[in-house]
Amino acid sequence: MNNRYQKESDVAELMKEAKEIGFETINVDMLYGLLGDNRKRFIISFDKIIKMNPGKISLYSLQSTRQYLHICNMGKEEFLIKRREMIKSSVNDIRFIAQENDYLFSSALSATEGKSGGMISFRKKRKGFGKEFLSKNDQAFSVFGIGQHASSSIEKKLIYRMNQSLETGSDEYSFSGRMSDKEKEILTYIYASLNFSKSISFLRFEKNFEVEFKEKFPKEISKLEGLKVIKVLKEKMIFKTKEDWLPYFLFFVGKDKVSLVKTSYEKRD
Repeated sequence: MNNRYQKESDVAELMKEAKEIGFETINVDMLYGLLGDNRKRFIISFDKIIKMNPGKISLYSLQSTRQYLHICNMGKEEFLIKRREMIKSSVNDIRFIAQENDYLFSSALSATEGKSGGMISFRKKRKGFGKEFLSKNDQAFSVFGIGQHASSSIEKKLIYRMNQSLETGSDEYSFSGRMSDKEKEILTYIYASLNFSKSISFLRFEKNFEVEFKEKFPKEISKLEGLKVIKVLKEKMIFKTKEDWLPYFLFFVGKDKVSLVKTSYEKRD
């Protein structure tokens, strides 16, 4: 129905094998708002995942793309209302299930109280967030994703993505990747944060990149404040404009990089 090929047994087997070869923490992502989903089915699915005992469970809202709205045969407003009501009616039950199984709860407010969706996450108590992959001196941790287009990384070393879906045989799996670049990772983080919540968490940014956001981008912040499109609080920076935030993202990219991209496109033409 939703063009997903991995079965429940596939997920359980992969998690079992990952633990056997030494991965200490496994994250499972769930989508809410899928075609055919309802409160009862969603709670049952969540309970099954809890029983697999992952280190972390992240619930993401399905986005209302034009193609998916066509598949669902409904308008955007109807889709958003159904998605919100489904997760709102389920959240207390899944929180209870999580608590009974020793998981901690955190939630983006918009997930249950707004139409825009959001993320809800649960993590197992007394568990870390990464499996040490290289030597302790490297201070590098790995995240390994399974499934078509699933992203994986070895912190500060390598980022790669799986090209095939799980319906193919494991001997046919291939991955594409690139070496990690701190500046690119910073821009990717800013883009993802603005796209998700129109805000940048100063604490999270410093934790991820070992530099303060205000120290990294003082001129950019000053320019955006001058345009009156952001509000700088103690713990985060918020875009308060109702306009599209994407043009303002270019302030962080830098004039030199924008010019380089422009030149490369002109050469192609």
